[in-house]
Amino acid sequence: MTAIDPIVTPHAADAFSALQQAWGLRPCIIRCKDFADFATPSQVFNTFQSCAENYSSAPRTTIPFRVWSGNNSVTCDVATYLPCRSDRGIQEYVARILQANASDSIFVMLNHLYMWDSALWARYRKFVGNIVAFAGIPAGGVDFDVICGRYKSTGFGVHVDDADNFTFVLHGSKTIYAWPPTFENVFSKRTANAEAVRSSAVVLTGRPGDVIYWPKTYWHVGESLEPSMTVQIAFYGVETLKEAIVKTFANALRKSELLDKLVTEHTSLLANERLVGVLESNETPPDTPTVSNTETWPGLSIQSYCVELRRYQQRNQGVIGVNFAFEE
Repeated sequence: MTAIDPIVTPHAADAFSALQQAWGLRPCIIRCKDFADFATPSQVFNTFQSCAENYSSAPRTTIPFRVWSGNNSVTCDVATYLPCRSDRGIQEYVARILQANASDSIFVMLNHLYMWDSALWARYRKFVGNIVAFAGIPAGGVDFDVICGRYKSTGFGVHVDDADNFTFVLHGSKTIYAWPPTFENVFSKRTANAEAVRSSAVVLTGRPGDVIYWPKTYWHVGESLEPSMTVQIAFYGVETLKEAIVKTFANALRKSELLDKLVTEHTSLLANERLVGVLESNETPPDTPTVSNTETWPGLSIQSYCVELRRYQQRNQGVIGVNFAFEE
């Protein structure tokens, strides 16, 4: 394993300069008080508690908590794993949950934090603005999450994101094990076991006040062997027009109006490109005896592909999955 030493500087300008040099190329740790001093652990934990209260009072709410206890994803009684007002801090909350569930690991993630605390998001927007100043506006947007718990592995395991990531360590410590894109042949997305190649990882261990960065091309998994809380800021970007169109297709599958727009307005962008794809309906249409419907269309033009997507959606009600790529 290769442990990365923090880049220590008292000046935020120097910290951003170091990040600019690392951006898109290599992971790093920044240790600079003025660089990461946007919110206290108690302020973030208070927002975490408020969201948990709203979730508990309206279980069908759309507040996106994601919970893993041990190695298991929690899909029922999620509220029982969330903080309550009687928890006087992160240490007490994590200890209570571990004891109540007789577990040695708890991983709780709240996505889209900017939706639940605009004042907190405003504190971090200056940081985002400084990144945008040298990296440009991310085509896929910026997300803002919080993770709390004690865990040997990120709930969903080793994975690669479509985003450049920053982890702000607010409480406890957190370690990111990261592997460069050359490990793509070792890992399959969100299913890989890191143990076999842990010795090859780049190791980034952050403590309160540190900011950990890794590029979107790096496979990674998190570890926190003590109660911790971190804020994550992810910059989602696309590198090429092809990638943008693939993402658009994926989103359009559930929105017929987007497919219509693709067919009528945007298909001339790559008129000579060919797509190879397989689409599958995950829900069986009414009065259909088969479990699912699958079709393969090799070598279609962009416009033909859009038309077929639209027809396929009309024939097959429900959720549709897709797996496709551009022909070489």
